[in-house]
Amino acid sequence: MKKAWIVVGILAVVLMICVISAISVRNGLIAQDEAVSENWSQIETQLQRRADLIPNLVATVKGYAQHEEKIFTEVADARSRLLGAVGAQAKAEASAGLNSALGRLLWRNDIRS
Repeated sequence: MKKAWIVVGILAVVLMICVISAISVRNGLIAQDEAVSENWSQIETQLQRRADLIPNLVATVKGYAQHEEKIFTEVADARSRLLGAVGAQAKAEASAGLNSALGRLLWRNDIRS
């Protein structure tokens, strides 16, 4: 009879260890699931923020492209004036205009570098 109580006691201890282990594993899995959900939430927030900034980026690029187009147009016009200039005075003035336009173009490239 005493052996039966010892066996029952050992089984009860083993059962308790199994139950505590199962509860511990379950709590660990729940904690990991919550951590994954929190991390996905942070990723979604960053993606949304990034998507919200795209219109600002597009507007900036459009403005910069218009400015660059203006500079390239000025360089092309100055080159055309230089090629069409007749006489030393006209060529000197056209060359000065081309140098000025190229200076603005090169200055813009130096800023980007």
